[in-house]
Amino acid sequence: MSVLSLKDQLKQRAALVEVKNADHAKTEKDSFLFDRREAAAIEASALHLLALDGIEQLKKLDPRFGSYQRILFGESSKSFKRMLVTKVESSEMDKHLESLLPLLSNFFLLKVTHQVLEYLIRIYMINRFNIDALMGMMLPYHETNIFVRMLRIIKIADTNWSFLAESSNTGTPPTRTFFARYAHKSRWFREFICETVKKYVQNGTSYQILHSFYGTLMVTSYTLFPVTSDRISDIAPYILSGVSVQDEDYQLSTCIILSALSSYPNLKLSAEFVTTLMVSLSKFPLPHRRQHAFTCLLLLLQNHPPPDLPEDSFKELMRWHDLPDIIHNATNAGNDVKPFLSFYLVNMAKYAPRNSLGLRHLITIIVKVKQSVKAVIADVVKNILLEAYPIWQELRGENVELVKKLFEVM
Repeated sequence: MSVLSLKDQLKQRAALVEVKNADHAKTEKDSFLFDRREAAAIEASALHLLALDGIEQLKKLDPRFGSYQRILFGESSKSFKRMLVTKVESSEMDKHLESLLPLLSNFFLLKVTHQVLEYLIRIYMINRFNIDALMGMMLPYHETNIFVRMLRIIKIADTNWSFLAESSNTGTPPTRTFFARYAHKSRWFREFICETVKKYVQNGTSYQILHSFYGTLMVTSYTLFPVTSDRISDIAPYILSGVSVQDEDYQLSTCIILSALSSYPNLKLSAEFVTTLMVSLSKFPLPHRRQHAFTCLLLLLQNHPPPDLPEDSFKELMRWHDLPDIIHNATNAGNDVKPFLSFYLVNMAKYAPRNSLGLRHLITIIVKVKQSVKAVIADVVKNILLEAYPIWQELRGENVELVKKLFEVM
C-alpha cells in the first residue's frame, strides 16, 4: 500500500466528513503529514492503517519494530484517549513510546517513519507529552525542513525548548552555530545532548548521524566560545564513558571531542582526570579505533603531561601488537610523538631486559620510528644498562642476543 494512494483515500474520506459534519470540519488537529483542518477530518482508523503500513516497512529495516506493533498499534489503540488515562497508565505508555522514538530516529527522513509519527501524534499526543524524547530523536536532522515541520507542531512554549521559538515561527532550520552557542550558554542543553547519546548507546539505538551531530556540536562550541572549568566538569563523565564503551561511533566522536579539549589553549585538565583518561584510552579502544585513541594520548601528554605514564596505561599499551605501526602512522601524519616515546620507551627499557617479548616490542618500535626516538635514546640506553647490568649473569640465550640487538639498533 503506497503512501500516495493512502493519502488520496484519506483526502476523499476527509471530504465526505466535511460535508456530513460541518462542525467537526471546523476543528483542527495537530498533524505532521496534513494540514490541520484536513487532519481534523481524518478518522483515527485511517491513520491506523497508515501507521501499520509504516511499521511493516520499518520491520524490514529493523526487526525490533515488530515488538511495538501490538503494544502501540493494536486495534484497541484507535480509541485510546491520552487525556483520560491515569498517571500510572500514562507513565507506562511513556516507557513504550520513549523506547520506540530512538529506534525511529535512524529512519527519521523516510516517509514510512512519517506515517508512524502521524499516528503517534494523533493518538498518543507525543508532541505534547513526550517532547524531550521527540526532540532527542530529531535533533541530528536540525538543518532539514522535515525537522522544522515537526518542530512547528511541538508545544515548546514554557518548556526547555522555547529557545527554538523563532525557528518554529519562521520555519527556518536552526544552524549548527545556533545550537553550539546555546550549548555554551545552557548547562541543561549540554547534559541533555550527552545523556541522549549515552542512552541511545546503552539501548542499542545509536547510529552514525547521531554521533556526528554530537561530536560536531561540541567541537564547534569549544572552537567558538570559551571553555570553562564547569564545562569540563559537565562533560568529563561522558568522555570517560565514551572512551570505555564498546561502540565504535561513540568512541570516535568522543576522541574528536577530547582532541579538541586537549588542544584548547590555556586550559588545564586535572592530573587525576588525565591519568584516568590515559588508562581508559589504552585499555578500551576497539582495534580499528586505536589510532584515534593514540592521537588523544599524544595530545594529553603534549599539553597536559602527567609526572609519569600511568603503570596501568603502560601495561595495556604493551598489549597493542600494532603499536609500532600506530606510532609510525602518527609520525607520518605530522604528530609529535616524542613526549609519548620519552615516557613509554624509558618505562619499557626498565621492563624489557627480563622479558623477551618486551625486548622484541622495544626493538620493533625503535626500528619503526628511528628519527623520532633520537631525542630519547640516551635515556633508553641508560635504563637498559641500569636494569640489565645487575641481572646480566642471569640473562640466558635469546634475551642476551636480543639485548645485543637492541644496542645495535639504538
